[in-house]
Parts: sequence; C-alpha cells; structure tokens
Amino acid sequence: MINDQPMNNIVTKRFIDSLKQLKGEGRVKSYRQFALSVDYAPQSLSDIINGKRDVTIELIRKSSLKYRINTHYLFTGEGEPFQSPTDEVMKILTVYTDDEEEERIAYVPVSAQAGYGEQLVDQAYMEELVSFNMPGSRFQSGTYRCFDISGDSMEPQLHSGDQVICKYVELDRDFSNIKDNYVYVVVTLDSVVVKRVVKTDESSIGLMLISDNTFYDPYTIKAEDVREIWEVDVKISEFSPCNKPKSSGLESEVEGMKRKLDNQTLLIKKLSRSFESVIKRNRSSL
Repeated sequence: MINDQPMNNIVTKRFIDSLKQLKGEGRVKSYRQFALSVDYAPQSLSDIINGKRDVTIELIRKSSLKYRINTHYLFTGEGEPFQSPTDEVMKILTVYTDDEEEERIAYVPVSAQAGYGEQLVDQAYMEELVSFNMPGSRFQSGTYRCFDISGDSMEPQLHSGDQVICKYVELDRDFSNIKDNYVYVVVTLDSVVVKRVVKTDESSIGLMLISDNTFYDPYTIKAEDVREIWEVDVKISEFSPCNKPKSSGLESEVEGMKRKLDNQTLLIKKLSRSFESVIKRNRSSL
C-alpha cells in the first residue's frame, strides 16, 4: 500500500500518482511488475513510493518510453499524466545534416533495429548511426531514413537483404497521414517492422499490419504503441547479372526439402539393393 506521507519533491509525487493510475487501470498488476519491466530494482521503487528517495531521471526516461508517462506533466504539472500520439514529446526526431546543413539519410541496419524504438530519445545512440546523401530532387525535402529488410514476410515485393529508403510521416491522433494499403516501416518500443498498413475503424485502437506473404497473418497494434512511421519510397536490391529470378524464402525452403527427399530416396534404393544382395547370398549358401 502506498504511504501518503509528503514526498521529497513534487516530481516524485506526480510520478507516484502516475504509477497509481497505471495500476488502477490494470496496465500493470503490481509495482514490482512495473519495476522489473523498466529494469529497475523493486526495492528501490518501494523506497520511492514510501518517500525514502526521489525518482531518478533515468527511471523517468525508461517509464516514459515503456508506458508513455508524460515527462512534461511530471516536471510542470501541465497536461495529462500520459502521452497521446499528438503530444510534442512524441514528435522528437533526430535529423542528420552535412556541413552545408543539408539533410542526410540515417541508415538503421538490422543490428541496430532491436534497440531503435527504445533509444529514439538517446542522442548518443542516434548519433552513432551512419548517414549518407542520395542524388535526386525527391530527397531534397522531408526527412528520410534507410532500414534493412530481414525475413520473408513481405515477399515477393521485398526480400531479406534489401534496403528501403523511407520518408518520415507526421503522426496525429487519427493517423490521417497514413494511406491504407501502402507499405510503411512501423517503429514500436520493441520492434521495427515493414508492413502494409490499414487504419482500423476506430483509429484509437491502432493499425492493422499486413504481410504480402500470405503465410503470415495480419495483426493489430495499439495507437499508443506507435513510436514512428516511415513511408517506403525507394527499394535497394542486390543486382544479379543472370536472368534467374530471386527465389523467395518459402521457395528456397521447399527446394531444400526436395533435395533432402531426393537424397533419402537414393539412400533407400541403396539399402534395398544391399538387402537384396544379402538375401541372395544367404539363399545360395543354403
């Protein structure tokens, strides 16, 4: 049970009020679960709740990323305890420029995608990304980012190993800038995925993400989980000098199974011939 004694500072009090709301809405089952989910010691969180210490900046940062606790509310008391997709804090975007102040395209390889959604507000992390320029007037306006493609969920349009250059999409509450059935890179706290996107009937519910590869089922994500959205504009693929079309992951898997079956068939034939030879020898010795 939360101790109601005065907190060391007003920011800590507002932070605890936000925790109460999280628990009251059932978004976390316990304060211990909350602490573990943001990689914070449960005992240290208990000390904060009981007025023995103040909330730290790092805990506020992690809580904002994981549960959208509104940092503007914590520090000023203005606004709501939790962020909405229209909050200014959600529009923070790192832009890369060259010496002439021209925007460059940041490249997010597969190795960087696992932590990308969580590290968007970490300037040091973002500055480590490689950036480059592309020719053409289309890249002279707007902010672009390049992402690696991994997996076969968007085949035959996109293959694992391709790269896509995408234009940043401003988010609002109704996802009015999203065009149904277009392909986007959708960034959440835990993942970076490329999917065909369809707005749900109630935009507050979120977005439906659809794979071009029908082996994968569509699924819906909540609006509150969306960190960034980038519209796919250009695909970069490996060039093959031969005319043989690039096979999909499923085709490669089927081809591999076929080779295994052929090998097993040959092995069975060899064993069969060996058995027949043994039987013949046994008969001739009788």
